[in-house]
Amino acid sequence: MAKEDEVTIQVEIDKKLQKNTEKILKNLGITTTDAITLLYEQITKTNSYPVDSTLTEREIANIIEKRNKK
Repeated sequence: MAKEDEVTIQVEIDKKLQKNTEKILKNLGITTTDAITLLYEQITKTNSYPVDSTLTEREIANIIEKRNKK
């Protein structure tokens, strides 16, 4: 893919979560960009959010609530 066909996505995420996730991805041989691209590809392919979350509804609500307070 040519550079002009790419975009940069900027997100805010908890620092501890980011560091822990980066360690796991590194062990898997996947970069953050690879992981996000794979997620986007799955969303496009399935026309849905393809992650079977083990988080409870309350945990998800807390994450969204915390993000919205910023």
